[in-house]
Amino acid sequence: MSNLSDRICIIGGGPAGISAAMYLQKKGYENYVIYERQNKVGGKCYSPSISVNGESRSYETGAIMGAVTYHAVHEVEEFAGVSHADGPNMRRMYRDKNGKEIYPFDIKKNFSISKTFGLLKLKNQMKKLVEIMETKYKGYDCYGHRGVAQGRYNGLSKGLDDALRMIEGENPNLKDLALPFDQFCKLNGVEEVMRIWIAPYTSFGYVF
Repeated sequence: MSNLSDRICIIGGGPAGISAAMYLQKKGYENYVIYERQNKVGGKCYSPSISVNGESRSYETGAIMGAVTYHAVHEVEEFAGVSHADGPNMRRMYRDKNGKEIYPFDIKKNFSISKTFGLLKLKNQMKKLVEIMETKYKGYDCYGHRGVAQGRYNGLSKGLDDALRMIEGENPNLKDLALPFDQFCKLNGVEEVMRIWIAPYTSFGYVF
C-alpha cells in the first residue's frame, strides 16, 4: 500500500513527466522529484527562440501543444496557472533548399493557370477531408484515441455546447487511420492534402 509521504522519482520533464507530477499532486502526493537532464522542461513542447537577421523568433521542435482540442494540455496549463497567451507567437513560412522564403500557396505571387487549378483542387480536397472526418470517421477526435485501430472509439469529445462528454461506439472505418498517411489519402481521394501535411510529417518529427 502506498501513502502520501512516499518518495517518488519522475524521469524526464517533458509532457508526460509534468503531467505525472500534476496528477500526483492532485492526489495529495508532495514528496516527488522530476529529474531532467536539460536545463529546461517541456521536452518536445519547448519552443526555442532563435535570432535570425537580428529578429528573434520562436520555433517548434516537434510538438504543437496549443490546439483547442488538446484537452489534456489545457488541464496542465490551468494547473500551472498559464494560458495560450503566455506562449510565443509562431510564424508559419516555407523555405526552399537555400533558405529563401517562398510562397507556394500564394496565387498572386505564383500566378499561372496550372498552379491556380492545383490550388483550387487542393482547396476542394481539404474541404472533402474535413467532411469525411466528421462523417465517415466519426469518433476519430475522441481524446485518448483508444481503440481506433480496432474500429472503435472511447474517450472525451466536445459537443456543440463546448461541454466535454465521455462517448464510445464502434466505427469500422476508423481502422483506416492506422494506414500510412499516403495510403489513407489515396483511399479517400484526397492526395493533394499531402502537400499541406508534408511539413508536419517531416520537419516536425512525425516521420512519414
